[in-house]
Parts: sequence; structure tokens; C-alpha cells
Amino acid sequence: MGHYNETEKSFIMYQRILCLLFIVIGIAACSNEEPGRPVSSKPALSTPAITRLEASYLEESYARARSKQVANVAYKLDFSLSADKPSFSGVAEISFDLLNKDQDLTLDFSEGVIESVSLNGRELEVSYNNWFLSLSRGDIEPGPQRLLVRFSHPYSSNGSGLYRFIDPEDGNAYLYSDLEPYDANRIFPSFDQPDIKATYEMTVTAPRDWLVVTSRRESEIVDKGDVREWQFPVSEKFSTYIFSLHAGPYHVWEAEAGDIPLRFMARQALAEYVNIEDWITLTQQGFEFFQSYFEVDYPFHKYDQLIVPDFNSGAMETVGAVTF
Repeated sequence: MGHYNETEKSFIMYQRILCLLFIVIGIAACSNEEPGRPVSSKPALSTPAITRLEASYLEESYARARSKQVANVAYKLDFSLSADKPSFSGVAEISFDLLNKDQDLTLDFSEGVIESVSLNGRELEVSYNNWFLSLSRGDIEPGPQRLLVRFSHPYSSNGSGLYRFIDPEDGNAYLYSDLEPYDANRIFPSFDQPDIKATYEMTVTAPRDWLVVTSRRESEIVDKGDVREWQFPVSEKFSTYIFSLHAGPYHVWEAEAGDIPLRFMARQALAEYVNIEDWITLTQQGFEFFQSYFEVDYPFHKYDQLIVPDFNSGAMETVGAVTF
């Protein structure tokens, strides 16, 4: 008000007070409550059940509802992998808290085979439409849950899910996963959306000469004749699309970046063409620079990098195991 005299200033202030008074009176006039009485508490409307669309994708409205339905998710996964069979098999033990039964609960699992399902030790008949499993509201009650699903799934032929490549140079088979944005459910039944984060514990049975890679280094390898059983400890909590599973007779180089274990991998037929000295040096320099620049330490237990064949993009940054 620097350009007004005192009379003008008083008049403008008076106008503003009147405007505020009229607004308050107007709000009171529009209210259904009688003056002097407390505002009544009206019952909240219940959330309507959402029926999931039968489709190969996850629609946003159902994803939002499901994120309010489950919490504290943990996957315990057991895979059996091979070089020559068309499919892999597995068991997914999924622990979670069910917060409500406002709608049927679904698990994403695209184009696989469901062999059996049990909930808290009780066998269930579930609906499976080739895209997701449905647990009826009548079969579930809120509280801690333990869901056990036995399944199998074909290896991927398009690079999404768990892809298998047979090297024409030497006949070796290599597997790798690529799960962004909605393809973790092509490997195991899951709540496959980024805001339902979980921990992962895994056991993998694979041919004896294979290496198995995921977000953690193995805690134990057990020889079982022609195969070995790889046991992996519980991971940090993260989204399903940055879970990883890679396996095969990869050539491996090892190094460190400070106290971070590094591994570099490529298929055997490609190994002689890899400039491993530059690869190691650039990785070490990257850790030294970025940890200092961001003042944040690398948050995971190890850092693996794999050069894989037929990859659908330039790279995929999964937890502890990056593919190129």
C-alpha cells in the first residue's frame, strides 16, 4: 500500500474485512447444521469392490486397491532350471499380511501352468485365466498369510521374463531375466507392481557346470550329482521388476571396488574379445567418484555385471546384478 494515503489505506482494509465477513456468513448459510450445534459425524462410505479386468496387463485402479490390501510381502522361491527342457519349474512361498477383503485377491502369473495352491496349509481351488490367479474373498480372512504355489513356465522366446539362449558357437545354454516393467510374473506368481516391495530368498537347482546369479551372493552350494543346489539368503526389500535370475556356464572375472565384491561375466565364446582391464578400471573409478559425489555408500552386498545375448535394451539395472 505504498502509493495510498492513510484514508485510502483504511478504506481498503475495511473492504477486505467486509469481504471476509461475507464469506463466513455465506459458508454458514450454506451449511445444513443449525447454529450452535456441533457438526454431526456422518458414516464413511465403504470402498466399493473392484473387479479386475481379465487382461494381460495390470490396470491402475486395481493396482491401487491391491496396494491397500496386502503388506509385509516376502517371497521364498525354489527354482529348477535345465539346459534342454522347454520349461522351468518352481515353488513360490509368499508370506504377507492381508489388510482387508474388500475384493478378491489376485496374483500375477502370465502364461504359465499352476500345479497346486495352498493357503495357510489348506489346499485351494483357485481361478487362473492365464494372466493371474484369483483367490475368492470367501476363502481369505485378514491377517498373516502363507500362500504356497507350485508352478511351471516356458522359457521366454522374446527376451522378457526368463530367456534362454543356445550359443551357436559351442552349444552352451545361457539364461537371464529381464522384468521391466511388468514381467516378473513371467517367472513366478507375484504381486507384480512397484509399490508392493518385498524381500526375496531363493534356492536354485541347476546343471553342475552353471553359475547362478541374483541380487545376493550364494550362502551355500550343495553338490547333488549332475546338478548343484544354490542357496541364496534373504535380500533387501525392493520391487519385483528389479529382481533378477541369471544362470549358465558364464566366464567370470573377479575384482573389488573398495570393500564391494565385483564380478564380470560373459558367455564362454565371447570371453576372449572382452577388454576386461578397461571394464574393471571404469567400474572401480565409477564407484570411487559417485560414492564421493553423492555422499551415499553403495547399499547392496555385491555388484555383478553380465554381458548377455539378444538383450532387448542397452542395459537393465537390477539389484546387485546389471545386464548389458
